[in-house]
Amino acid sequence: MTEKHLKILFIFLLCSILNLNASRIPPRYIGVDECVGAFTPAFSFRDCFARKLRGVVNGSTLTPYQVRGKGLKNFWVDFKRTINEIDNKIFLSINQSVKSKLVDYIMIVLTMLGNGLIVVPLVGLILFLNNRVTFKSDFIIFIVVLLCGGIVIQILKFLFDKARPLKSLQDLIAANQIHVKVLLGPLREKGFPSGHTQSVFAAAVFLSKKIKKFAWLFFIVAFLSGISRIYVGAHYFSDVIGGMIIGIVVTEFFYRIIEKRRKTGTEETTIVIQTTK
Repeated sequence: MTEKHLKILFIFLLCSILNLNASRIPPRYIGVDECVGAFTPAFSFRDCFARKLRGVVNGSTLTPYQVRGKGLKNFWVDFKRTINEIDNKIFLSINQSVKSKLVDYIMIVLTMLGNGLIVVPLVGLILFLNNRVTFKSDFIIFIVVLLCGGIVIQILKFLFDKARPLKSLQDLIAANQIHVKVLLGPLREKGFPSGHTQSVFAAAVFLSKKIKKFAWLFFIVAFLSGISRIYVGAHYFSDVIGGMIIGIVVTEFFYRIIEKRRKTGTEETTIVIQTTK
């Protein structure tokens, strides 16, 4: 992965962080004419953003920095609210996309791949079957990389404390206006970023460097595992994107550092041996 790709992923991560506190803003789906029909087929993201940027609210036209007459701060809050509504729409579209017991079971299996108790031994087995000579060093490097990414995830979860769908949509759920499919234990707090998604993408990046011919397969499985976090009712799409970016960027960063040190150590050993001879 080139530095250009890492910069693009970093920009996506920043965009996700801008939406961190959006779920704390109460949703406005009912009785408000501000292009908020997030659950209707006629909803248009383009029209919605156009209206927000023009400052058209309830039929009155204001400058972009005077939405509701309260300046830039409330305009930014209103903008984040719109982003949150889009996040809700994507969440419900995926969460309610299929009604099948078979698909439910498949998604549960995919989502469990992000569990550390499963992804670590699974990656270890793949590394062992691929190359028994370098297995030990490769496995240790993977554990270190995974732990580094996990630390970043936990710090971000603690700092931002973003509500998960079950909490941010609890009023609509209680009023029986929407239904959220929950296939595993109900989770409500610390949604951003998705730790499961970070784990599977860290594994995908690492394995793709060791077994390049199957890189496409590793990333497809990682992507489906990330989507499964939405399907089982645990995360928003922005949480999954955040976990994916952190998984890729952190793994790339630490992998390059470790590999550079390994190569430097190997070159020094070679020089010593040649000097001794």
